[in-house]
Amino acid sequence: MRGSYRQEIAPPLRRNPASPNTTILEAEFEQEGGATVYEVEMDNGVDMTIDAISGALISSVGD
Repeated sequence: MRGSYRQEIAPPLRRNPASPNTTILEAEFEQEGGATVYEVEMDNGVDMTIDAISGALISSVGD
């Protein structure tokens, strides 16, 4: 994989209004339902699922 996971998932995080000025606590690279995704836990209680290929935000759930 080219670049760090922070570089790879940064664009969807910037586009998501639920995540301004937050820190990534944990990010996992996974296969989910046939898709390759990042599961991302933020310090503001938001959990995000991001498509690892396109960078599209699949879901965002949390406080």
